[in-house]
Amino acid sequence: MKPVIREFEEESGLIIENPISRGTMYVNYPTRSFIFHTYIAHNYRGEIKQFEENNTYWMSIQDLIRKPKRFINTIMLEPSFLRVLLDEAKTFVLHVDVDDDDNILNLDFKVQRKED
Repeated sequence: MKPVIREFEEESGLIIENPISRGTMYVNYPTRSFIFHTYIAHNYRGEIKQFEENNTYWMSIQDLIRKPKRFINTIMLEPSFLRVLLDEAKTFVLHVDVDDDDNILNLDFKVQRKED
């Protein structure tokens, strides 16, 4: 089983099918950094499960974007980024520097044609 399939199931209870790698996002805070390997999956099976460490639920992209407190990785759902995310002929590398309040200080977004 691919690590992304296993990890998604562990966090949500859903088993995604045929995940497609889309790119990588690097988020740098003043004292910590995160790397997000980004995938898209069009099909899944199973039911969302609740876990002690997180609440899992469905939300529309529009509702998520309007939330007052967002995780910085949801920047990929903004229209300009979403177009690249959904274009399977392209991949991306996104570097984002933020302060401790999640304010974006610097953003570098590179798009490449996907290698076969």
